Amino acid sequence: MRRFLVAAALLFAVAARADIAINAGGPAVTGYLSDRNYSGGGAWTYGGLPGVYNTERWTNGTFNYNIPVTPGQLRVTLLFRESCGDCSSIYGGPNIENVYINGTQVLSNFTLALNQQFSGVYVVDNPTATLNIRVTAVQGEAYVNAIEVVQLSSASPVPTVSISASPTSVANGGTTTLTWSSTDATSCTASGAWSGAKALAGSEASAALTADSTFTLACAGAGGTATTSTTVTVAIARVEFDSLDRLHGFGRLVGSVAGRRHGQFRAADGNYHLHAHLFGRRRVHQHERHCHDCFDAANATDGELERKSHQHRERRQFDADLEFQQREQLLRK
Repeated sequence: MRRFLVAAALLFAVAARADIAINAGGPAVTGYLSDRNYSGGGAWTYGGLPGVYNTERWTNGTFNYNIPVTPGQLRVTLLFRESCGDCSSIYGGPNIENVYINGTQVLSNFTLALNQQFSGVYVVDNPTATLNIRVTAVQGEAYVNAIEVVQLSSASPVPTVSISASPTSVANGGTTTLTWSSTDATSCTASGAWSGAKALAGSEASAALTADSTFTLACAGAGGTATTSTTVTVAIARVEFDSLDRLHGFGRLVGSVAGRRHGQFRAADGNYHLHAHLFGRRRVHQHERHCHDCFDAANATDGELERKSHQHRERRQFDADLEFQQREQLLRK
């Protein structure tokens, strides 16, 4: 029978290699490395049996192998030989085990007759740099004599890409500096607020921005495509109105602050127009309903804003004169 002494859990690591063969529970033999990359279980040597079948890693519970590999498609071969002559009498039946590769069960209630050998071969798509083999006892003892891993193909790593903007908020007409980098990519393409082929890493200034802008970058490689983006906001110029007289009419344009109580700032599809209240009773300037007086305050120059202010002063005076005439007509009646 095997010794009922569970070895302390050990984990030995080796550098990743395309092909690896491990003599479970034993030293290096022809074509196989000494036991490594395991945790749990114990080593057992029979003596007198050929090659890798003279030793095994075994347990009454569970042990694992975590073998460093190159990501990609692997062929995994597990070698077994039932050599425990008295296990059936000890446990009241044959040794039975389950085996999992990367969490997928490949052997269920597996058992062998005494001195019978078995080689299980499994093709595995392994996207990570570690191959996990887990062996669990169902009845009696679980064991494995050797493990062989052959790299069938290498999986190309998936590209990564990052991008940032500085600053992330600019005034109307301002620019930002975009900085980006990528890994495992062979080309990068910009879209959104910029366009064209870009270097795999770099930095460049944007064009003048007049609206919130999203800069997207997609970098492609053998392992696929990675996409990311960053958004830069544009501060919108605003208009403030002062009440200059008892008509609560339009006043001066002072920029960057919303309208006060007697004037308003209204946005529709990015355009801005102005209106006022006359004597606090009714809205005047019917032109606003047809947006004759709309203008883009975000992109207006100081001169345009000043001219707009002058136009509103003239219209204010016109409406005041009209209101005065109407009042005079009412008084004459």
